[in-house]
Amino acid sequence: MKKILNTMQHALTSAQIVEIKTKYGDNVEIVDLKNFSESLFSQLSNISVYADLSTLAYNLICTINLNNFDSVILPIGSPAFMYTLASRNDEIYADKLFAHSERVSKEVTNDDGTVTKTNVFNHVSFITIV
Repeated sequence: MKKILNTMQHALTSAQIVEIKTKYGDNVEIVDLKNFSESLFSQLSNISVYADLSTLAYNLICTINLNNFDSVILPIGSPAFMYTLASRNDEIYADKLFAHSERVSKEVTNDDGTVTKTNVFNHVSFITIV
């Protein structure tokens, strides 16, 4: 069985689950970081400008490696955190799956003449980095 850690803020969409099962087969366990390590998820989801990014990266790497995850779904945290994590790529034993989406903007004219703009992000694919 393949173990995959989902670090993203949201649950996987049906399109993302289909892609994962196509890639790995039906025998996949997807674990959400927010349920697995609520503290680490909270720290990564709400990174302070004063946070020790290196320590946070180390903690995520240990969570991935010590629990034998085969893959980890990213991104999580700030761009600065992702840069810090990527600089330690060789320490991460799991494949990194970066969710790639397409933004679709919709504008609706309301009855009062105002316009409501909504952005919807549609999953395109995972980009795998080993």
